[in-house]
Amino acid sequence: CFNDTATTEIYTRSIVGSVRCVQETVLGLLLFCDVSSKRLKEYDLLDDDEEPGPSEYVLPKLAYPLDGLEPVISREILDLHYNKHHQTYINNLNAALKQLNEAIPRKDLPKIVSLQPTIIYNGGSHINHGMYWENLAPIRTVGGKLPSPSSPLGKKVIEEWGSFQKLIQYFTDRSNAIKGSGWGWLVLNKSTNKLEFVETHDQDTVSMLPDMVPLLTIDVWEHAYYLQYKNVRKDYLTNIWKIVNWQTVEKRYMLTQQY
Repeated sequence: CFNDTATTEIYTRSIVGSVRCVQETVLGLLLFCDVSSKRLKEYDLLDDDEEPGPSEYVLPKLAYPLDGLEPVISREILDLHYNKHHQTYINNLNAALKQLNEAIPRKDLPKIVSLQPTIIYNGGSHINHGMYWENLAPIRTVGGKLPSPSSPLGKKVIEEWGSFQKLIQYFTDRSNAIKGSGWGWLVLNKSTNKLEFVETHDQDTVSMLPDMVPLLTIDVWEHAYYLQYKNVRKDYLTNIWKIVNWQTVEKRYMLTQQY
């Protein structure tokens, strides 16, 4: 379509380069799906007796009843958040993965690429919510009970933050300042071996950030609190520490020390 050979050659090379770039992106997506599948199994987001394919993710079982987090999170909110919102993300993820599985044998590259945002968004939501549920526990059990100052995590927090109270206040303030929808995270930065706060937006996951290992996450999407706390996100963030499962946070921290 071009009059000179040089221009045609440049254009052709550009197309070949773009195709290779897309192929690498798709390979990354498939690896993402595989890693996520293993991670979801590891964090009990898939039933032990199931060996699902990439399009068969299921809603994880809660370790507490729907009214178990009251009065901090009402039964109504938890029911809506867990059974409606989280389930919808899973349904959308499964539908997209089914289309992906159909597109791959056909080598339908445009379709494969077009599915990436849906898979990343809904897959990220499934990962984030699964971790969020594990972060919480009823007050009558272990909810809100801080680790011992002499425990590995206790020593780490006191060494770097001075106290759990200072860490909690900083986490609360930063999460409250997140614009729009997103997640607040306590992570271990493997490159510095320091505990840090990071934020992700929409349904992005910490796995998208290099060297960041998630220990704790708090959902600051409005559907996580609005029915109970209205537009006062700060009240939700202040109260949620009463039901944080620090035992789970400490277990995750201990796993980071094994590699």
